[in-house]
Amino acid sequence: MADQSDLMSIKACADALSAAGDKLSRQALSKYCDQYELKKTRRGRVVVSFSEVQAHRAKNYTREIMSGGKKIPSIPRASTASRPDTQEAGDVVQISAAHRLKEAQAETAELDLAQKRDQLVLIDEVTAGISDTIVTFRQQLFQAIPDAAQQLAAELRLPNEEERLIRAAMKAMIREGLDGFVRAVANQNAHLSGSGSEARERERIDALSVMAAKLRARPERYIGLLKERYG
Repeated sequence: MADQSDLMSIKACADALSAAGDKLSRQALSKYCDQYELKKTRRGRVVVSFSEVQAHRAKNYTREIMSGGKKIPSIPRASTASRPDTQEAGDVVQISAAHRLKEAQAETAELDLAQKRDQLVLIDEVTAGISDTIVTFRQQLFQAIPDAAQQLAAELRLPNEEERLIRAAMKAMIREGLDGFVRAVANQNAHLSGSGSEARERERIDALSVMAAKLRARPERYIGLLKERYG
């Protein structure tokens, strides 16, 4: 059974492995762990055991990281008879790897503490909340169109037949605005999700939360903008 004390995020494990000489990116390690079922779940987060992954990769001489179907050659075995300078370099790598492992464990402990204090927000929950808000907001806007169109037509003293054109224009404007907003959310979500940086993940949550707050604005505000546009 793997040592539960060295559980860490995919990114932290990739950094620690790279420092130990097994250089690979977070994305490559994530695919590798998927392929060999090395991922675990701890308090709702995906983590891996550094020692388990390191041992697995050391024994897997034909490991394949799913990148265009290309096989990645294993790290050459160290020579049994090493020169003093080679030994010194190996000691430096071991010290660096130990330091990175210590940093990764501290980062994992900090995240665990923040989660216990309810200071973390799951990205999937934020995204799902935004999707629900968009649907609700769209429904509220379209439900408000008939009354808004009738009121606008009355204020502008337009014939009754013009009210239908106003409703159509309002619907087109709302669709265009919301569709553009949804595309912007999707693009930002994809852009920020592509980075393994914790800071970028926090930036992603903050950005999506701001967009969700904007969507909760009252429909009357947008009806006022419609009046300005068609008045």
